[in-house]
Amino acid sequence: MKRFNAGTLALLCVFLLVLVAQSFGATSDDLQAIKKHIATCEAGVKLNQYFVRVNQSYLQRQISNTQTLAGNYQRQLDNLPRNLVNNVNAVNRKLAATNNSCLKELQANSAEIARVGREFDALIEYQAMQKQIEPARAAVFNREIARLESLKKNRLASYRSRETYILSRMQLAKKDADRQIYQLKQSHMANRSSLLKRIQSVWSQLNSTINRINQLVGRLYEQIGRLTETIAELEKKLADSAGSNNGSGNDYGTGQTGQLLTGELVCLETQKQNRPVYSGEQLTFSLENLRRVSVTQAGTVYYVVAPATVASWSWKAEGGSFDARRALESALPVQRKIWNTADRAGWYSIECGVDVYGNGKLTATFTHRLYISQKMVVQPPASFSINIVGQSPIPCSLNARRQVEFTQTFTADTALTSTLTWLATPGKLEVNGKTARWSLTCALDAMPDVVTVTCLSSFNGQSYRCEKKFELSKKAAEDEKDPATAAKNADPATLLGYFEKLGIKIDNNFGPNGMPELWSREQLYYAWKTVTSLPEHFAASLKTLKRVTGFPGNPLVLGYVYGGIPTVYMCNLSTGGSRFETTLVHEMAHVWYFDKANLDIKNAWQNTFWKDGKLATAVKEPPVSIYGHTNVHEDFAEACKYYWSDGPKMAETSPLRYKFLHEQVFKMQYTAANPYSKEKIYQP
Repeated sequence: MKRFNAGTLALLCVFLLVLVAQSFGATSDDLQAIKKHIATCEAGVKLNQYFVRVNQSYLQRQISNTQTLAGNYQRQLDNLPRNLVNNVNAVNRKLAATNNSCLKELQANSAEIARVGREFDALIEYQAMQKQIEPARAAVFNREIARLESLKKNRLASYRSRETYILSRMQLAKKDADRQIYQLKQSHMANRSSLLKRIQSVWSQLNSTINRINQLVGRLYEQIGRLTETIAELEKKLADSAGSNNGSGNDYGTGQTGQLLTGELVCLETQKQNRPVYSGEQLTFSLENLRRVSVTQAGTVYYVVAPATVASWSWKAEGGSFDARRALESALPVQRKIWNTADRAGWYSIECGVDVYGNGKLTATFTHRLYISQKMVVQPPASFSINIVGQSPIPCSLNARRQVEFTQTFTADTALTSTLTWLATPGKLEVNGKTARWSLTCALDAMPDVVTVTCLSSFNGQSYRCEKKFELSKKAAEDEKDPATAAKNADPATLLGYFEKLGIKIDNNFGPNGMPELWSREQLYYAWKTVTSLPEHFAASLKTLKRVTGFPGNPLVLGYVYGGIPTVYMCNLSTGGSRFETTLVHEMAHVWYFDKANLDIKNAWQNTFWKDGKLATAVKEPPVSIYGHTNVHEDFAEACKYYWSDGPKMAETSPLRYKFLHEQVFKMQYTAANPYSKEKIYQP
């Protein structure tokens, strides 16, 4: 691509100015020479206009090339998140394969431990029976039993060691996967930063080119302006040499030697400042200083002619059109006219014809000549597309109040530096520049199918909009509707997190499989579900939940508490059938009853139903169960259990206790029998 030398252009303009300067020194009578100089200047103007068009064409090609290059970089940017996700997924698949392999080995190892334990237990039991049958062989059997126990201990220790080794392998694989993902993300960020710098560099080079071309075009327009002024002066000189100023006329019916009309046709928009005129503009032309010149034997006399006294006006132009409607709306004087410039570049003459009397005796035609430049519309550089990076479907989780929670961070993958506006329907957003953290909490039966995320921005006066829809996963809600599936698939760490949100600690040592001692996943799930089915203020008194084998000295106890200690102990005997949930509610009622914050309600219960430590004879209503007759504490706990299990039935059989619990303890009403204790289909 050839670039035009600004020095050569300047020399050419100086040469043209020298020619113009020489024209002023020529003989004023040489009209042909003046016209020749005018033509030369007009040729110089056309040449300068040609240079302007060539430079503007070069600028458009530069912008097009820059947009193409930026588009290539942008496509690479668009592919970076996809490549990162694919690489991370590959690492995660490799990690999952390693974990599955280790889990299979763990399961085989656990099965082998159980088999060895059963085998050695059977051998030891057999040897013990033989010892009882043949006392004479007691010493031999004792040694054999000791050998078997030692062998069992060594074998189990070996399997425990292998189990520890497998767990360490899983941890190392997890660390290695995390390291690889971190390196992939670092590489992604480095590539993205490099591409952004390249894009900014190409736009910076384009802006520099635009500035240089604009400066060159500005100098060309200055030369055009000077040439236009020279042309105007030459035309005026030509008109003076011809004996009139832009217009002439004669009147032979007045008895005078002769009359002429003088005046000046000007463009009001360019009269005070010399600027280029472009196609598509509206210009106002006005005939100024209209005078009648009477040439007599005594001399020349000038008379001012008021525009309103002129009989007729006629306007013509070599191109463009006169806007009569605009003239009427603006209430222009008669000597003014609105002209719509022509669409093509070139020299144009605008003529104003004057007939003073309307009889054709005193007329004149005034001309204004100007050059129309082609308006070059340079399109602003196109912005980069906005790509909202996120995952779909978006997973959810259940909070402690049995509501569905969605969270997702969206990132606008764009090089725009202007402010971004984020919108989300439904849900709320926390916006931080190009990232927005979205969250939504709703009831299980009010879950939407999709969320619509919109990102708005502007660039060079243009608006840009990106809208994407992300599906919402309903797996957690489906599990909630199927308790058996939820209990089977629940993640123990997730369930423990739910208890932590409720402020309840599962107080047990953790085994090698990550589960609290004596707890099963089903027990954790139904314990959490029972606690969350109770009013929040009722469950707030419970701080610790613990599983134990049984109550010391009494193997028939389902569960127990110690007065003033907010801990519920659940025994093995309570985990059979539907006793687990009802036992938990019963023991939680004890914890609530002994909470100092509920002392007034505790005293009210005692004064109402157990006056002076005995059942109040004035109250014609027995406790809800036989066990409730034991004392005031058990009466309260049993009443709470029945209220939770089947409130409507309790309202019929024990209305006084139901009313007390409804108004002062639970402060909520169960409208039907609680199904939680009946839906369990497993035997823990």
